[in-house]
Amino acid sequence: MFLIILGVSIVLQFTAALLSLRLIKITRKWGAWGFIAAAMTLMGARRLITFYHVISNKISYSPDFSAEIVALCISILMVLGMILIVPIFRKIQATNKKLLFEKFSIDKAHDAIYWIDQNSRFLDVNHTACTMTGYPRRELLNMQLSDIDSEFRTELLEEWKRQQNVTYETDLKTKNGYSFPVEITASHFFFDGNEYFCLFANDISERKQVEKSISRFSHILEDSLNEIYLFDADTLKFVQVNGAAQRNLGYTAEEFYELTPVDLKPEFTRESFEELIAPLRSGEKQITVFETVHMRKDKSLYDVEVHLQLMKHDREAMFAAIILDITDRKQANEQLNYQASHDTLTGLFNRHEFERRCKRLLSTIKEEKARHALCYMDLDQFKIVNDTCGHTAGDELLRQLGTELMNSVRQRDTLARL
Repeated sequence: MFLIILGVSIVLQFTAALLSLRLIKITRKWGAWGFIAAAMTLMGARRLITFYHVISNKISYSPDFSAEIVALCISILMVLGMILIVPIFRKIQATNKKLLFEKFSIDKAHDAIYWIDQNSRFLDVNHTACTMTGYPRRELLNMQLSDIDSEFRTELLEEWKRQQNVTYETDLKTKNGYSFPVEITASHFFFDGNEYFCLFANDISERKQVEKSISRFSHILEDSLNEIYLFDADTLKFVQVNGAAQRNLGYTAEEFYELTPVDLKPEFTRESFEELIAPLRSGEKQITVFETVHMRKDKSLYDVEVHLQLMKHDREAMFAAIILDITDRKQANEQLNYQASHDTLTGLFNRHEFERRCKRLLSTIKEEKARHALCYMDLDQFKIVNDTCGHTAGDELLRQLGTELMNSVRQRDTLARL
């Protein structure tokens, strides 16, 4: 029995030594696990020598059986502990690899990334941030955001806290004093009981240059931004369109050549459009001006004013159309019409519109033989509200009262503030 216990102890101690060597490979810590592996190897060797002496009857004393039992238990516990700790270290190793991969990915990211604290001091930056600004990482970590962004104010941190994610454009300053435009997305977050900010900065120098070129070109063509079309008098297919038409409608020139004006005007059919241009064909009219809507490639609609005329050159007849986008004008007219007939405070009909409707109703009441009701409501003691709570409260009361009344009448009824 003693030999069995001794043999198992030997196997377990050498196993513990092998597991220690395995942990060296996993953790790459040669010192601690190397000493443990050496200790286990020496203990196993000692037990192996004792085992040899026992079986060759070279021991003159009786080994302590209880001590070997204790040694066996220690060996078992040590092996079990190492077996259990290997997966833990493997998990730690995998986590470390993942963290290294994420750090490498962050360092190689196209955007510069900055982490700052509540005092706008840099806590960490990625490699792109250093490359973009020209500062070494160690130098940046001793700086604040205001050192590279002259427009930054600490009051912005409170706004970032409220909105959580904020995107804005600014200029960053490099170490050599050169400034370049960036688009920054700032995020606010908490970690371990403290609050931090993460900033993603994208260099938009090229985009700004493109925008500047487009803006300059747009200013040059500002006086010629109306859509201009030439289409065949027989087939009605477009033969030439200007850049404004292509940009506004979303079609390429090649796509336009397969279309006709009817394809752009959902209010017209081929027959109704032919009827419209018939006076131009006959010479009865030199020009036709009308309003309609145009449909873009994406099916969106907008209001236009069309100036259309028939031109003949070298026995070739061709229609020329100049299109004015009147969306703003239409909206302005609708707004003016609304303001002319509605009370600006409550949104109800005003006195003028009420009187106009009453006159129209009275002029047709005999012929229609209909019955109508007129209800006049007065708001008692309203002056007390204005005097005690202020005109702002009085206006709010009128608005809420108007809303309640609108919800109580039918759609065909007239509700007005006199």
